[in-house]
Amino acid sequence: MKRFLSLLFVSVYLLTGLTAMAQPNTTMYVNGRYLYSAVGEKVVLRGVNEMFVYSADKQGVTILSQIAQTGANSVRIVWNTGGSAADLDALLGNCISNKIIPIVQLDDITGNLYNLQTCLNYWKRADIIAAINKYKKWVLLNIANEAGDNNTTDAQYQTAYIDAVAQLRGVGYTIPFIIDADGYGQNENSILNTWNAILQSDSQHNILFSLHPYWKDAVTQNLQTRFTNVFNAVVANNIPFMIGDGPQQVGWDCSTTIPYSWVLQQCQTNEIGWLVWTWGAVQDGTGGCANNFDVTTNGTFGSWSNTWGQATAVTDPNSIQNTSIRPPSIYGNLPPDTQAPTTPINLTASNVTSNAATLSWTASTDNVGVTGYNIYNGATLLSSSVTNSIVLSGLTCNTSYSFTVKAKDAAGNLSAASNSASTITPICDTQAPTAPANLVASAISTTSALLSWAASSDNVDVTGYQVFKGGVLLTTTTATSMSVTGLTCNTAYSFTVKVTDAAGNLSASSNSVNITTNACPTGEIVYDDNLNSSWEDWSWSAYRYFNTTSPTAAEGINSVKVDYGGYGGFSLRKNAFITPAANTVIKFWAYSTSANSLDFSTQNDDGSAQSTSVFLTTVANQWKEFTVTMSDLGNPSVIKRINIKNNSGNSPTVYFDYIRFDSGTSAPDTQAPTAPANLAISNVSSSGLTLAWTSATDNVGVTGYQVFQGAALIANNITGTTYNVAGLSCATAYIFRYCK
Repeated sequence: MKRFLSLLFVSVYLLTGLTAMAQPNTTMYVNGRYLYSAVGEKVVLRGVNEMFVYSADKQGVTILSQIAQTGANSVRIVWNTGGSAADLDALLGNCISNKIIPIVQLDDITGNLYNLQTCLNYWKRADIIAAINKYKKWVLLNIANEAGDNNTTDAQYQTAYIDAVAQLRGVGYTIPFIIDADGYGQNENSILNTWNAILQSDSQHNILFSLHPYWKDAVTQNLQTRFTNVFNAVVANNIPFMIGDGPQQVGWDCSTTIPYSWVLQQCQTNEIGWLVWTWGAVQDGTGGCANNFDVTTNGTFGSWSNTWGQATAVTDPNSIQNTSIRPPSIYGNLPPDTQAPTTPINLTASNVTSNAATLSWTASTDNVGVTGYNIYNGATLLSSSVTNSIVLSGLTCNTSYSFTVKAKDAAGNLSAASNSASTITPICDTQAPTAPANLVASAISTTSALLSWAASSDNVDVTGYQVFKGGVLLTTTTATSMSVTGLTCNTAYSFTVKVTDAAGNLSASSNSVNITTNACPTGEIVYDDNLNSSWEDWSWSAYRYFNTTSPTAAEGINSVKVDYGGYGGFSLRKNAFITPAANTVIKFWAYSTSANSLDFSTQNDDGSAQSTSVFLTTVANQWKEFTVTMSDLGNPSVIKRINIKNNSGNSPTVYFDYIRFDSGTSAPDTQAPTAPANLAISNVSSSGLTLAWTSATDNVGVTGYQVFQGAALIANNITGTTYNVAGLSCATAYIFRYCK
């Protein structure tokens, strides 16, 4: 629901039994359209939302005990980026102490997909990661509340969330994510049209999609048809789905009647989770809806705000109290496990070399969970794996092997042996691959470089390339190019490459390539391959992709791709103020496929007026570096944000790279000093004399004087206004002049 103030979701899980897992889990996980506990208990969400972040009870000490009386198995925590890690840590712990699964969401960008990075930056903070991972066995992360308005397209929604999931997985989260529909959470089509692409992009395949059906329709039957169509699609397509806000008694217009009791019954029949908005410890107060969205009047169990609140909590046959089941493992109650996993089947051996082989098999299942597999040669244990494949190394060439696999679980139960896969390794290989050739370095930046080389050949097969920095092994890759990062600016490096084969034979070194990284900037780097951790994205009406490799970056490996929407702005915000000097400049590279006008400005705070605009024009299909001086910007005293707006009137794609503050050069000084005056001669002798003159003036400053005898320069950089001339000849005429 779009709230004028904020929005909170709470999730509830129903435990309906155990499912088999392919490998052990340390978090809850999604399998098919269902959510499971770490030990495989199916959990169907039943619970409420509560706006903890706006409450005096931010840690839930009192509120959670009241919610727990409904039997809710989960709660959706309304939070925002102003919430402290300490309060969040305590709140998550108190949820689990009350045997309630916490689902935490951020309320900052309701309806605004463009600012999704604001939420991601909060989730990526080290203290927030630590708080969530402390309770990762039970926590679910709702990335952002209703990020996306009624104008958001499916392509924008899909692209933004694929990027968001990748960023969060990249900092180590393995917990389930929840993604709200766009259209302020109400557009079911954004889920139905994109869920599979987003889910498949997730390395963990661990996402639930959430709908907030505050729909408006005067005809109840139309609403029932709409719900039915959604539920049928969810079941038919196996979509991991929940209702994150609802079912409510009215729609967003406060007058549409939602058939909530019927929706509760349908959710129970189809095993679909729901979390009603809102418990009411913090009253909703949306528009003219009075208490239509509050279950209780003050957050106390029994203080029901109306019939709907009491029904969804306790009295309806499909209420929270009548259908919510908490997973036994949240109480620590698990019976002894004596059941062994099923036997692995379809074991095969492939990619057999003189010293290695790849084994793969169909995964086993278990009543609790498979924790791994033991791999045997005959009766000898060779290795173990947590997945249903393994690359065995260290084999002996020209030798017979008979492999089998057994599955195991956490209780130590071991399955029967799989079928046998027999093979003979090839004859011994002692021939090394050819040396890699034509090693070159490109895309050299202050901290990175791209190495590439010609592929090597081998009598059997090349298995990998070893990259050396200064003779020290840096990494191994199977590709014929790699990005070397983490280098130091203005530093010399030498790289070589060797290649290995399956038998472990190592080639001679490639040619050596020597580089020197780019000069160190004198100011702060905002973006160079990655966004500086002290900066965050505050763009509007523009989508950013911070790790784009095409076109080739102007500096280093990556650039920022910005898809402008009309006159949208690419905006970067620092977590502190920068105080520029008079000669400070802001430099950056830009690239677009056509000439586009850009409007560059800065701000000294989030709500302040923008500085003087500097209008810049890109060059079609090539990188161009721009330099913006403080004078151009009206000499701002401090800078907190830099903005690059589209000024072309269309919706172009523009790439940016190597955005930085630097020490610039003052405007060229073309004004000469005034001429020195009143040149006079004194102390004349047969071999010398003294010259004296009146000081010159300059718009910047006089740095010295030059003295000429005729046309010949006889003294340079005289800092005073006198000079003693020696070495003259007696009875000889001289002419002196001076310059400054």
